[in-house]
Amino acid sequence: MHRSTNHNGGYGSLTASPSVFEENESCGDACARQLPSLEWIKAYDLSWLWNDVAGGVTLGLVLLAQSLAHAHLCGVAPIRGPYACLLAPLAYVLLGTCHEASIGTGGLVSLVVSEQLAREYATPEERSARAATCALLVGLVLCVMGLLRLA
Repeated sequence: MHRSTNHNGGYGSLTASPSVFEENESCGDACARQLPSLEWIKAYDLSWLWNDVAGGVTLGLVLLAQSLAHAHLCGVAPIRGPYACLLAPLAYVLLGTCHEASIGTGGLVSLVVSEQLAREYATPEERSARAATCALLVGLVLCVMGLLRLA
């Protein structure tokens, strides 16, 4: 929801957030609005590239160790940890709007998922498959919410 301002600068009524396509909007404009990276990449200074690559490698190494630990906490096969933390940062590069956001696996989420999966599934293979399905469903719901501007 967006707040519309009235003539004296105060907040007026709430109006609905724009949907995927606004009235009289071209497909290209809608894509540019949904993919903020299309805007900032135009102003990217190549002199920043080395520092960005160094930061990305550092973050990748930290996420690798962190994801292995979180996979262990979750009770799934350790190889599932790095797989779980690869897609989210890459997707956020294209879709994200906040450059201060931290994207990665979470210890608390790992413990909660582990607790629920351990009740129903005995083997790590079963837990891994169910955790992957859960992650995909959560990602799908979040993508739909983003497209509908619900969050």
